[in-house]
Amino acid sequence: MRVLAGGNTGVSVPGTDRHDEIGTMAGTVEVFRQAAIDKALLEQEAAQTRRQQEAERQAAQERTEEAARQLKLATDSLAGGLQKMAAGDLTIQIRTQFSAELEPLRENFNLSVEQLGNTLLSVSGSAYSIGNSTAELATAADNLSRRTEQQAATLEETSAALMQITQRVQKTTEDTQNVHRVVTTSRSDAEHAEDVVNRAIEAMTRIDQSSQSISKIVDMINSLAFQTNILALNASVEAARAGETGRGFAVVAGEVRNLAHQSAEAVKDISALISSSGEQVKAGVSSVVETGDVLHRIVAQVNTISDLISNIAGAADDQATSITQLNVAVSSMEQTTQQNAAVAEESAAASHTLAMQAGELEKLVRQFELAQNSH
Repeated sequence: MRVLAGGNTGVSVPGTDRHDEIGTMAGTVEVFRQAAIDKALLEQEAAQTRRQQEAERQAAQERTEEAARQLKLATDSLAGGLQKMAAGDLTIQIRTQFSAELEPLRENFNLSVEQLGNTLLSVSGSAYSIGNSTAELATAADNLSRRTEQQAATLEETSAALMQITQRVQKTTEDTQNVHRVVTTSRSDAEHAEDVVNRAIEAMTRIDQSSQSISKIVDMINSLAFQTNILALNASVEAARAGETGRGFAVVAGEVRNLAHQSAEAVKDISALISSSGEQVKAGVSSVVETGDVLHRIVAQVNTISDLISNIAGAADDQATSITQLNVAVSSMEQTTQQNAAVAEESAAASHTLAMQAGELEKLVRQFELAQNSH
C-alpha cells in the first residue's frame, strides 16, 4: 500500500488469492491499484486529449488566422475594386489570387465588372445612336409639324374657298333653275304665239280668198254696170227716136246711165280698194308667214336652249352635290390634318424630350471609364 501510495502501480499486491481478512484487504488494495492504473491511464488520455485539442486549437487558430488574412485580402481587394467602381472605373480587375473558397468571389467580381462595362458600352453606343436618331427624328418631327400646320392652313383656306364656291354653285344652280323655268314659260309663250301666228296666217289666207271672191263679184258688177250703161244708152237713142212720147223714158234712161256710171265709178273705187287691200293682205300674209317661220325657228331655238339649260341645271346640281361632298371631304381632311398636326407637335416634343434624356444618359455613361469608350 505504501509503494502504491508512492505512485508505483506496477507492484503486485500479494494475498489477493486468500479468503480471509488479509485477502479482502489485498483485493481492496488491488482495486485501488487498478483504480490508480485507470486513473493514470485516464490522466494520460486526458493529457493526450489536451495536447491533441491544443494542437487542433492551434491548427484551427492558424487556419482561422489564414482565413482571416485571406478574407481581409479579399475584402480589401473587393473594397478597392468597389471604390474604383464607385469612382467610375469599370476597367478594374482583381489580379490577386484569393483562397480556394474565396476565388469564385474574385472571378464573379471580375466577370460582373466586365459585363457591367460591356453593358455600359452597349448602353453608351445605344444612347449615342438614340441621341442621333432622336435628334433626326426631332428635326423630322419639327419639319412634319411645320408642314402639317401649313397643310392645315392651306386646307382651311381651301375649305373656305370651296365653301364660297359651293355657295356660288348653289346660287348658280338656283339661277339656272329659275332661267330654266323662265325659258320653259317662254317656250310655252312662243309655242302659243306660233299657234296664234298660224291662226293669223289661216285668217289672212281666208281674207285673201274672200278678197279674190269680192274681186270676182266686183268684176261682175262692173260688167253689169257696163251693160246697164249700154242699155241706158240704147234706151236714150230709142227715146230720142220716139220724140215727145219718149222724153220721159229718155229722162229715166239718162238717170239709169248716170246711176250706171256712178256704179261703174264706185266699182272702180271698190276694185282699187280691194286690189290695194289684196296687196296689203298678201304683204300681211307674207309678213305673217315670215313671222311664223321666225317664231318656228325661235321655238326650235328656245327648245334647244331649254334642253341646254336643263342639262346645265342638271350638271350644276351634280356639281353642287359633288362640291358639297368635296367640301365635306376637305373639312374632314382639315380636321384630320389638324389632329395630325397636334400629334406631330406631340411627337416633336416627345422626340426633343427623348433626345434630352438620351443626352443625359450618355453624360451618365461618360462618367464611367470603360475599356473601349469610343464615344
